[in-house]
Amino acid sequence: LDSLEFTRIKEEVAKLCFCDAGKRHIERMLPSTDPFTIETALQETLEMREIIEFEEAIPLEQVEKVEALVGKIKVVGSILDPEQLKRVADFQKIIVALHQYRRNKEIKYPRVNNYLGQLEPLHDLILRIDQAIDRAGEIKDSASPRLRKIRNDKVHARAVILDRLQRIIGGKAHRADRLDDVITMRDGRYVIPIPDSEYSARESVVHDRSKSGATLYVEPTEAIELNNKLKQLNMEEVQEIERILLELSDLARTHSTEIERNWELYGRLDFLHAKGSFAMRTDGVMPVLRREPVVSLQAAYHPLLLLSAKRKQDVVPLSLELGIDRNIIIVTGPNTGGKTVALKTVGLLVLMAQAGMLISADAKSELGVFDQVFVDIGDEQSIELSLSTFSSHISRITSAIAACDERSLVLFDEIGVGTDPKEGAALAEAVIEYVSRTGARCIVTTHYSALKAIAETNKKVENASMEFNRQTLQPTYRLRTGLPGSSYALEMAARLGMPKEVLTRAGELVGTQERSLSDLIARLESELMATESERRELKEKLAHATELERQHKEHAEKVLAREKQLLKEGSAEATKLVEETRQKLEALVLELQNDKTSKETIKQSRKSLDELRRELSARTAALTPPPEKGDIPEVGDKVWIERLHTDGEYMEKFADGKRARVRIGKVLYTMNIVDLRKVAGEKKKSFLPEGVSYQPYKDDTPVEISLRGMTSEEARDALDKYFDEVSLSNVPSVRIVHGKGTGALRRFVREYLSKNKMVESFQLGEWNEGSWGVTIVKLKQ
Repeated sequence: LDSLEFTRIKEEVAKLCFCDAGKRHIERMLPSTDPFTIETALQETLEMREIIEFEEAIPLEQVEKVEALVGKIKVVGSILDPEQLKRVADFQKIIVALHQYRRNKEIKYPRVNNYLGQLEPLHDLILRIDQAIDRAGEIKDSASPRLRKIRNDKVHARAVILDRLQRIIGGKAHRADRLDDVITMRDGRYVIPIPDSEYSARESVVHDRSKSGATLYVEPTEAIELNNKLKQLNMEEVQEIERILLELSDLARTHSTEIERNWELYGRLDFLHAKGSFAMRTDGVMPVLRREPVVSLQAAYHPLLLLSAKRKQDVVPLSLELGIDRNIIIVTGPNTGGKTVALKTVGLLVLMAQAGMLISADAKSELGVFDQVFVDIGDEQSIELSLSTFSSHISRITSAIAACDERSLVLFDEIGVGTDPKEGAALAEAVIEYVSRTGARCIVTTHYSALKAIAETNKKVENASMEFNRQTLQPTYRLRTGLPGSSYALEMAARLGMPKEVLTRAGELVGTQERSLSDLIARLESELMATESERRELKEKLAHATELERQHKEHAEKVLAREKQLLKEGSAEATKLVEETRQKLEALVLELQNDKTSKETIKQSRKSLDELRRELSARTAALTPPPEKGDIPEVGDKVWIERLHTDGEYMEKFADGKRARVRIGKVLYTMNIVDLRKVAGEKKKSFLPEGVSYQPYKDDTPVEISLRGMTSEEARDALDKYFDEVSLSNVPSVRIVHGKGTGALRRFVREYLSKNKMVESFQLGEWNEGSWGVTIVKLKQ
């Protein structure tokens, strides 16, 4: 696990936990070999990731030392101090919030909701502790009637003592050199300071002396009984507080099983939340889980590289298939070309998936379940290899091939290195043949040229290489399957400043045949890179053409919809005209009837009316096409605004591609582009009378306001001003961006909107609208 950096992944996940119980789940997290367990764990993590991404923040908070409290509560007769009881109540308040959070989540998140549903809120315990202990951890007067009475008596007794002492002090003669008369306390009793020369044993009891010895702190005899009473009340107060704490501790003890269970469930939820948060940070997805031991990674990333990279684009993805057509992949390529990272990425993602963690890859990736994973990765690439290093490598390889089978994943980095190259290559080839016979899935990295030929005779073996740009002498870190690579040792040496004379001699010593093979591989790589470059260019052009086709189709659909709307409106207008005409003619018929016109004349009039109505109906059913539209308008064109029946000048296109700014006369308006038509030929004349202008509602008010980074007061001022502008527009809805953060600004926005009379309803954005970082507001029309 350490070799594949699984332990480091656990450390990163543990940093995202809120409590020790969650961290212990991380510490105990290990890959499983049971398909059902793996799939359940993956589904739980996926649900939590979706909750984090699309829902309001789950109410998990930092919680400490609850487990120790649970142990203490179980001890019969033990008493929790106020601070400990307050922590129990605060923990249970989080449980209440989590229990309420489960509402309306049963269908979308059944597994997480199952944990939430098992929590026990314990409202009675919270209420009793809150009644007795304040937020500062002090016992309230309301904790019991007796405590309230004791404290009231203490106040009275203290007032009597202070009054008596003050009168004693006031009765003494004052001198210019007399110390300040101050009533103070010594050993829990009220005393007054007097000079040593005025002390009388019959009148007072000494409790303390100043450092100089000139002042005595004495308790007058007439205050002794009063101090005794106050001390007695203090003792009674302590006893009552102990009784209250014991009562509260006993109440908590009756719920110790529920509290302990809540702590276990809280740890489980914290564990899932940490895994979900880690998946968010590393773009984790749930792979397709297969029972057979296969690896099919598409656009996979090493999660630690993603965490350390400034941008995801800076990390090169890995795509690889193992166990489908080929069981063994031999990876060759230059040093520092990414072979070891590719090996670790495959092994780590397999372990993460089997431990129930989402992997950094495309969602189409598939992973099988492996019973064993064997690894021999030598990271000491800058240290001179010795016999002891070779022995440790061979020891791990021996253990792997002795135990591997068809459900094993074997990863060998630089196999056979550390000894004579010929013997090392022969040993490596023999190991690969042996592993091939066991049916295990295996990835091997090497610099040995002899191993590249194995794929020609063994159909279970496939060559792969790390791409290298010979022009820049830089690795590209892309893995290519089906083609062996070269180590590019001489090219790398030239790049690092090796003298040309040495390089020439080295080229001669390499050997003609081997050099020819390296040159052939290099030419193939160059041709393949050129082909891939052309393929990427064609892919980009195809994507561009597809986008143009989509835009054209979308525009055609909008035009067709607009034509249908215009036809519908024209038909309605014509029908209205017919109906008005019919009503007028009916009135005329009635008038004729009143004038005692002949029945034949009336009958003929009605017949003429019916014929007129049928004629008009036929004409409205086949309305003439809409006015000539011309081409799609561009900035600077003269346009016809359909819904206003006037023309204007196209001044600006908005960034959303759907709206434009149009000048009509001297006034600028915001219009939907679908309502604009480029004037073809002669400019259309407005139907409005001369001297009359058309001014609709203000329509250039932005439909979105951002409050991120503002305080509540700043946000209130911004919203007041914004809704003043909105009130003058005809927008149906607006977006308020407040960000996710701590949720304080989101709660303020909800409170503000609930009191705004312009608002009909509001809700958090969907996943594709900004999720719970945005509130969508529907305005009253």
